[in-house]
Amino acid sequence: MLKIECHIESRTFLFLIFSTLVANGCMDAHHSPGKGDLNGGNQKLETSFSSIEANIIRPLCIDCHSGTNPPHGILLTSYEAIVNSPIFPPLIIPKKPLESSLYKSVLTGQMPRDRRKLNQNELQVIYNWILSGAPQMPPSESEPPCGQKVSCQDPCDPDEPCDDENI
Repeated sequence: MLKIECHIESRTFLFLIFSTLVANGCMDAHHSPGKGDLNGGNQKLETSFSSIEANIIRPLCIDCHSGTNPPHGILLTSYEAIVNSPIFPPLIIPKKPLESSLYKSVLTGQMPRDRRKLNQNELQVIYNWILSGAPQMPPSESEPPCGQKVSCQDPCDPDEPCDDENI
């Protein structure tokens, strides 16, 4: 009779441990209801400021880094506030992610505080964005063909260099 009771108690104990592990795993998943992903709701994260702002800055940073008294004076409320920040060291140094304090603070896990840390995909997107020069708009939206202003009626051929006749 004693062996049966111990066996039942062991099963109950194992069930409780298993249930606790499953419950803890679910709490750490950061599931976004209705999206079906476990990536913090940013399954469409792209290497562009608008995507970084919508998927990382707004949900994870803006609660603290906005208003009249943000921590260390760091405002993350707009592209201009981030890229032209007067703080030192600079938040963004275009083409130099490893020297940009914004990237270093999320890479080391220092930021965001009291929120989930950025995953590898999010870190890579920020790195790539800074490495590409931290443009406000993706190149396809901000630069006309050949990197020059081109009239709508006579665009230059991308296979040939632009000249004065095509402008």
